[in-house]
Order: sequence, then structure tokens, then C-alpha cells
Amino acid sequence: MLKLFVALLPYEWVGAFITGLRYLLIEVLRSDKEKVQNLIDRINLELIKDDRYNRFVMENPELLRIRIESEVDAAIREYWDLTGDSTEVKLEVPSYSEGTQGDTPLGGGMRLTSPYKDNNEL
Repeated sequence: MLKLFVALLPYEWVGAFITGLRYLLIEVLRSDKEKVQNLIDRINLELIKDDRYNRFVMENPELLRIRIESEVDAAIREYWDLTGDSTEVKLEVPSYSEGTQGDTPLGGGMRLTSPYKDNNEL
């Protein structure tokens, strides 16, 4: 029983620290909740490395969304740093056409076509 208590003691301190940090940043300093949660997630992933917290994030849709957005944003920034390409992707508006006369009472066919570059490449 004493070994179990000693093994759990660091997790209790870490949990209390993270809870206190979250309260301080969100409630007292009025920080953005998503940024605070991202900071706590980064602390866990880089320093604490607790699988129980990771499972908790995976089961919570809001925390998982914050983690995914953070990971994707970091991957994009890393790509920009490696390639030097920081241009934004600009999607051209597709062309839409609709036939007013057709075989059915609703009219003719409808078409949504993506614009192509030279040589019919996207």
C-alpha cells in the first residue's frame, strides 16, 4: 500500500499543479482557453509524458480538436521553414452551369467543374 501511495504521489502533485496553472491562466489572467489547453498539452507531451492524460485527450472531442489543430499548424510551419514556401493556397472558384430545359420537370443537367491549368492539370 505504501508503494502505491508513493507511486501515485508525483501524479497528484502534477495534477494539482496543472489544475492550478489552468485556473490561474484562464480565470485570473483571463487567457484564451484554447491557448492554455494547448500549453498544458505541450507540457504533458514534452515534459511529463503521461499516457493517462493522452487517453483523456483522445476521449474528449474538444481537447482532441485543439491538439489536432495545433499539430497541423506546427506541421505547416515546419514545412514553410524547410521549403521557404509560405504562400497561401488560393483555390479558384469552380464554374457552375445548369440547363433550364430538359427531360424532367426540374430542367436539364447541372454541372460543377473545377478550373484547370494548362495541359488539363489541377
